[in-house]
Amino acid sequence: MAFAFSDLAKRIANEGLGDDYIVADDAYVASPWIITPWSGAKGTLKPHKACFNYWQSRTRTVVEQAFGIYVRRWGVLQSTLDVSLYHASLVVETTMKLHNICCDEGSYKDEPFNGTKGYRDADPNQTYNPFPEFQDQCALETLPGRRRDLEKSPARTRITAHMEEQGMHRPVQKHKRLRVA
Repeated sequence: MAFAFSDLAKRIANEGLGDDYIVADDAYVASPWIITPWSGAKGTLKPHKACFNYWQSRTRTVVEQAFGIYVRRWGVLQSTLDVSLYHASLVVETTMKLHNICCDEGSYKDEPFNGTKGYRDADPNQTYNPFPEFQDQCALETLPGRRRDLEKSPARTRITAHMEEQGMHRPVQKHKRLRVA
């Protein structure tokens, strides 16, 4: 929900993303620029929609793993940033730039950077909430009247149709049976 109120969301709504999209999980609302999975249980979806959901999930997983490495490297990001929204954006921007420099220099270790220990500029016993007025609106699934099956995403529809035209399928998962000795 916080994304919906961000400057980035407003800018994207006004200017669009061209041929680019944001790949999101089903907690986000589908839109012309946000591609979410198709609604429905895995076994109930038509094959082309299940195929789309599989590959969309694989894409999200790669991004989530990259963020996991980034957060682990910079220990300051492993807990709530008790700073103003302005300073939080500086911390994130700075650590992202430093992270990219580390990757460019061949340091792919996801070890925490020791220089972040002890960083705080506010009372550690208080949690900073930049959007108190939206505190109770974060669970989109509980918003009255939300019907994920009715949310439109033209890009999702086009990509799914293309996958179907190409004859793409969700890979068959082979289940290994564990033997008990």
